[in-house]
Amino acid sequence: MALVITLMKQILKKEIENLHAIIRSNIKKVRTQKKETQLNIGLAIGHASASFYAKAETGFKNKKFSLDHLYKIAKVLDVDICEFFQGIDTKSSEKIAKCNLKINGIEVIPWNNDFNLGIPEIDQQHYKLVEIINQLAMNFICNKNIDLLTIFDELIAYTQYHFYAEEKIWNQYFSNDMNDRAHKDEHKAFIHTLKSLIKNQEGKNIEQVAENTLDFLIPWLLEHTLEADRYMAYMVFAIQEGKNSVEAQEIAQKKIHSMTKVIKRIYKILSKNSLQLMHQVALQQKTEQKIHIQEQFLKTLIRTIPDPIWVKDPNGVYITCNPRFEQLYGATEEHIIGKNDYDFVQKHVADLFREQDKKAATTLSSLTLEEWNTFADGHKEFLEITKAPLVDDQNNIIGVLGVARNITHHKLVKQKLQQAAYYDQLTNLPNRLFLYEKLEQMVVQTKQQKSHMAIIYIDLDGFKEINDTHGHATGDQLLIAFSKRLKKLLKQEDIFARLGGDEFIIILEHICDLSHIESILDRFLLTTESPFLINELYLTITASLGVTFYPQKEEILSYEQLLRQSDQAMYHAKQLGKNCYKIFTHEMTE
Repeated sequence: MALVITLMKQILKKEIENLHAIIRSNIKKVRTQKKETQLNIGLAIGHASASFYAKAETGFKNKKFSLDHLYKIAKVLDVDICEFFQGIDTKSSEKIAKCNLKINGIEVIPWNNDFNLGIPEIDQQHYKLVEIINQLAMNFICNKNIDLLTIFDELIAYTQYHFYAEEKIWNQYFSNDMNDRAHKDEHKAFIHTLKSLIKNQEGKNIEQVAENTLDFLIPWLLEHTLEADRYMAYMVFAIQEGKNSVEAQEIAQKKIHSMTKVIKRIYKILSKNSLQLMHQVALQQKTEQKIHIQEQFLKTLIRTIPDPIWVKDPNGVYITCNPRFEQLYGATEEHIIGKNDYDFVQKHVADLFREQDKKAATTLSSLTLEEWNTFADGHKEFLEITKAPLVDDQNNIIGVLGVARNITHHKLVKQKLQQAAYYDQLTNLPNRLFLYEKLEQMVVQTKQQKSHMAIIYIDLDGFKEINDTHGHATGDQLLIAFSKRLKKLLKQEDIFARLGGDEFIIILEHICDLSHIESILDRFLLTTESPFLINELYLTITASLGVTFYPQKEEILSYEQLLRQSDQAMYHAKQLGKNCYKIFTHEMTE
């Protein structure tokens, strides 16, 4: 292919030099004339020839002058039209050279030298017409945005040149023949039909234009080259051998037999099949190009997305990852591929990752989880991780895709909202809402586990007087100090909540021996009555405690009932003189 292009360039260069000579000759000829009109025409042909040269050299990018326009100007000035077209390729050549070699190897009209007529000039033109139509077909297939008018303009111009050459032969050998006029009429009819066809293609899609145009051109070209021009050639050879016109016609008719029709029919079928094959190859190329673009898009998307993305094979070995994931492990993709999590994190963490991957692979469903992750540079991010199975067309697992989204900000905002909703802003203890939800859950769990829990209602004695005497700021500091002091006596699983004001609730879970509760309550009282140092003041308060237990012999309908019982017990402690505790009995409700 490269060799063919090189040879074509050499031919083109030679013909361009011929064109330069014609330009200089025409301009010199016209400048000797005195008439302004002739000078204008001469400059026009000089300008047009120069433009034509530019088109030949640059692939007809300059559209100022069409080939049909050049043909008409050349005819007015009596310039040999052959000089303009010899060796000049169509605009499509440059584009066709870029087509895939698969398409270049397919021709809608396959041609070889066995079909030459023996008239070198006509054979060369036939070859050129075949080449133009083959290239036109490839242009339709290879190029979406092609300039149809320019291509058709070139086709018409070259066909006119070919007819011009044929008519010269007719004039030379058959000037008085009755078929001469019919021959020229056929040429005019073809040009008229082709122009009409082209005009009717405006607004139609490329595929429809290609089908309509080639359906007309291919049968005509086969008819023209295999029969009409071959008939003319046989007659020319007979005349050259000394035969008269009538004898020449008889000889030509004998040589044009039914085999020509068979060949034409075969070529029509072959051309149609070749065009279909070209469409299939072009479609395959477009599909491959589309897949390539999609792959590049996906690759670019994965590399630029701000979330860590990775893929592992079924054995947990990394196949690929993006730059964001590289930051997580502090290694490049090149060093990550082929390794597993055990090469980067501690064994218990890698075990967890492996278990998650297996779960996503075996269930063939996505797995979403949230967890804190420490990056290679030491900073932490709270990530929402989705692990999804990758399967082939037969639904066989081929890997696991992981995508992690940084939701640290979302997590912190959620924590702040949760803190505001469920925790007391002053003491940072759980509030009433948190207590109610938790106590409701604990009632169910305690019953299921067949254990016991204690609900202790606390009301501070003497707090109102301190608050009124020293102000609310001091009272608030006292509440904070009290909550910190009492919290130190509790286990992590115990619940310590503030209901509001100076009222608190403590819930002790998993009480094995109810007799030990009294020592715990005594410790609460002693801790509370020890003086608090607030703003250089020693302030003393006590506490009244009401206690109830769950489960009880009697049925408890709700957690609110337990809170009422502990509240009633605390009220009795107040009545007994404060700074004491009272355990609930059902007599208190009477």
